[in-house]
Amino acid sequence: MAREGEIQEFIGIRASQEIRWRERLVAVIAAQKDRLFLFSPVCLGTGIALYFSLKSEPMWLGIAVPLVLAIIGLSLIWSRRLNHIGLYVTAIVLMGGFLCASGMAAAKIRTAIIATPMLERSVGPAMVEGRIANIEFLEDGEGARLILQDIVIEDMALQEMPYSIRLKVRKSADLRPGDRISVLAELNPPSAPVAPGAYDFQRFAFFRQIGAFGFSYKDPVVIKKAEDGVALWLEHLRQYVGARILEAMPPDEAGIANALMTGERAAISEKNMEDMRNSGIVHIISISGLHITMIAGVVFFVVRFLMALFPTFALYHPIKKYSAVIALVVTVLYMCMVGATVPTVRSVIMTGIVLLAIMLDRIPLSLRVVAIAALLILVVVPEAVVGPSFQMSFAAVAGLVAFYEATRTFWVGIYRNSGWFRRGLVYLAGVCITTVIASIATAPFSIYHFQQFANYGLLANLLAVPLTSFVVMPAILLAYVLMPFGLEAPALWLAGKGLSGMLWISHTVAHLRLWGRCSFCFFCRDWRVLYLLFC
Repeated sequence: MAREGEIQEFIGIRASQEIRWRERLVAVIAAQKDRLFLFSPVCLGTGIALYFSLKSEPMWLGIAVPLVLAIIGLSLIWSRRLNHIGLYVTAIVLMGGFLCASGMAAAKIRTAIIATPMLERSVGPAMVEGRIANIEFLEDGEGARLILQDIVIEDMALQEMPYSIRLKVRKSADLRPGDRISVLAELNPPSAPVAPGAYDFQRFAFFRQIGAFGFSYKDPVVIKKAEDGVALWLEHLRQYVGARILEAMPPDEAGIANALMTGERAAISEKNMEDMRNSGIVHIISISGLHITMIAGVVFFVVRFLMALFPTFALYHPIKKYSAVIALVVTVLYMCMVGATVPTVRSVIMTGIVLLAIMLDRIPLSLRVVAIAALLILVVVPEAVVGPSFQMSFAAVAGLVAFYEATRTFWVGIYRNSGWFRRGLVYLAGVCITTVIASIATAPFSIYHFQQFANYGLLANLLAVPLTSFVVMPAILLAYVLMPFGLEAPALWLAGKGLSGMLWISHTVAHLRLWGRCSFCFFCRDWRVLYLLFC
């Protein structure tokens, strides 16, 4: 009898433990119910990453079968998923499988759509003929890099002809986008990764439909001038803006201003680029959330202020919503001007959703905005998931939005109850915290992809970000407005002074060194000033 009692007690304990386990599972799932959508881009990106990790191209059947099975399973249990915890968990698993298979399908479709012949061996010297699609002027008059399309290569079959090639030429003063040129050149296939798991330049070239890279032996000859078109007009506009910048600024500042105003970074010297990387402010020349939000914010507040100057109009019209519409239009135009890279598109999508929320009187900032932006980019450009730009951009933004979403009440309260001096301190604290969070979120990707980490990134960003926010970007926006009238020189001069300060910050911080064995402070070898910072 005692034995049977122990058995019954043991069974009762196991049953109670199983009940408690189920209750905990239900509680965990219930707590995440409103956040399950945030896992959608994670599952979709997992499928895309799985596709790119395969050693050979998968068959359509291998992707279609799990996709169809997931759809059938979801259709059978979706209406009953809330009736039982087991069905609900099964529905979540099936949805994750569906998104993962959809990611593989999106990557395969994208690969099939943009497939282009890639050069398999060196060719040349050979006569190459093509239409200039893009020109990147290099620093110090070293020529330019051309993207040529509609290619004709001497003694090459039509089916082996790449969709486009990238060519370096020495003389580029007379070349314009849209010109058809002929040049004697040497062409080489895209280089393979230097080590297993290293950056895959061949994949980069494939998804940009660049089948070969080369250089010219002679100066190119224009055989047909450019024809009219929207894309060519935009390229001509970029070249015009770049020329006006070069007239108004020294070469070092002009290279960075050109990157911020046209998206072309080839004119930035290698020394400046290296110092910005080492100091942790290279993100300032990559058009992303920092620049898009600055452009949208400046336009939004300036337009709203100008409308508020007319009381009758402001009383009878929703000027806040009007300002959001104008800010959205200007933001999209800026993206067209600088190029639709992954960080830029992500920032424009998120900014657009925020402005749309203002128009609809909704909460403008949340992790759902980040998830929606990620989904759109992964569907349209699935290859971005394996690149450092996508990974670092979304890691930083997700970390920042998660932090400020959780602490929104604290920051709003402390800001409202502060004077102008304390608000300035709050802003500086925000810059510091933002830099720390972004650095922590992106550090693993920076170390993995680039094998480096900016030790003094906090100091450099604390100095450079306010300078960019309050001087450089507003001056650049003013230069855009004044350039059609030929009055952009003062605005570009002001932007140049801000960029000079930013370059000085990057050079100085990049060369900081620890002196002695002091664990509390350090001397800067260049400034010779004592900074009370923990090291």
